[in-house]
Amino acid sequence: MYNEAAKRIKPVRESPIQAFVTDKFQLFDTIETILKEVGPCQMIITSFSMSEEFIRKIYRFKEAGRILGASVVIDHKASAKVSKLLNFAGNVFDAVYLGSNHSKVVLLWNTHSQVAIITSQNLTRGNRQESTVITTDLQVYLDLAQDVAAITDNAVQICNTPVNNCQK
Repeated sequence: MYNEAAKRIKPVRESPIQAFVTDKFQLFDTIETILKEVGPCQMIITSFSMSEEFIRKIYRFKEAGRILGASVVIDHKASAKVSKLLNFAGNVFDAVYLGSNHSKVVLLWNTHSQVAIITSQNLTRGNRQESTVITTDLQVYLDLAQDVAAITDNAVQICNTPVNNCQK
């Protein structure tokens, strides 16, 4: 599926905003495509729910040095559904938060790039049409970073260290 994502997603340095709807690849394929372009990043993700498959992919990205640190926020209502995954998630993510959240946002950043992904896809395999917007617009990134920080400020951290500062 990564190849499908690599074909569809334009280089973010050349296309500062792009949008698509597809069922040909998953969110982790989108993240992988961007990481291959911009290099190792810090990351924070918000989602309603998550799956073991997604957590394993993040683990592989971290093991490969593509993700330097990662935090995740999932909805407290979905936590009962994914309760068996929370220990595993706590071993992969640097911080796991439960909060009132239905957003699906990925923020990736390093010393020379800030990328925001806004998507309809949870951290699960849907195999359905999902919408995605990818942007490197700094103001959009900073606005989303501020909003995600507000979510984590009102969430319960269930394991590990506090979320990294994702604002430039």
